[in-house]
Amino acid sequence: MNSRSRIFEILFALAGMVVLTVLNMSHSEHETQPSTPFSSFDDGPEGYHAWYELLVKEGLDVSRFSQRAAFLDASTATLIVAEAPAEFAVPVLESDVVALADWIREGGTLIVLGNVSAFRRIADELKPSPMRSVSSMTLRTAGINHLDAASKSPSIRRAYAGRGAIIYLADARLLTNSRISRGDRARFAFWLAQTRRRTGNVAFDETPHGYLTAVHWWLLFPRTLVAAIVAGAIIVILAMVGAGIRFGPPIHPVQRRDPSSSEYIEAVASLFARADAAHKALTDALHSVARLIAKRVGLPDDVPIGILADRLARPELRAALLELENVSSIASPDAANLIRGIASARLLRKEILTNELRRG
Repeated sequence: MNSRSRIFEILFALAGMVVLTVLNMSHSEHETQPSTPFSSFDDGPEGYHAWYELLVKEGLDVSRFSQRAAFLDASTATLIVAEAPAEFAVPVLESDVVALADWIREGGTLIVLGNVSAFRRIADELKPSPMRSVSSMTLRTAGINHLDAASKSPSIRRAYAGRGAIIYLADARLLTNSRISRGDRARFAFWLAQTRRRTGNVAFDETPHGYLTAVHWWLLFPRTLVAAIVAGAIIVILAMVGAGIRFGPPIHPVQRRDPSSSEYIEAVASLFARADAAHKALTDALHSVARLIAKRVGLPDDVPIGILADRLARPELRAALLELENVSSIASPDAANLIRGIASARLLRKEILTNELRRG
């Protein structure tokens, strides 16, 4: 099996994992439960599906909440919680009570219908103001005059905590599918959902009825972080594909070697030429040789070159010093002048060190 076949097998395996993950997410998000009383999913006589559809028809932003209370945020303005049969009820954790109380303090409105087991725990954690009955005058102002022949003023109470509020309706059956059409109950259901302290959607809490969305790891992180993780995984896969599949012939790097002595000298000479350093090198060589000769014959450093040349015993040394002075006076000496000048300086320094001078 070659490397290309192995790469394709890895890609197929990764694609299968992605498909299974997406299917699992879709299944967990759309998993259904048996219908229960007072649930917005239930279209039977004791459900709240008609209430839900009424709010949608009236143009409200309505949703269903099926997560732990820790996932409540400012996008939800009103949460409707109704009692549920014991066989479907999801245990309310202490962390749920604390999160729900914090959400109310930040401006959320909690509507409790019927005998909700966790209501007392929420009230103890929240410590709201005393609950007061909503007057019939308030209902009539909203256009609610007759709920039914037997009950014109339902037992509805309200309390405030922080920036939020709690509304308690004792009779959870008042707004079920089979009763919401009586009297002004539909108007009352709309008014109840509109009684909120901030802007946001109205959510029916379905967790007491067994609709609890599983908390997967991708739900625990911000969406931007999950998107970054997915993008990073795609980049890694593409890098693996690029490393495993050859798209052209291999490129062999050029073997580097150390330069020879002649190449090094040529490179230094080229550097000097680009920097116009030949003139300075000849000038420095002349001054160095002149100082050395003056020191040996006992003259000052600033003695003219002609006087120093007269102190040299051999004619070739005098000629070398004058040649060095001549080429150092050229503004832009070429390579030949540079070589002649440096050769003259080398000859003079060698002879000076052997004391081949004539002292006057």
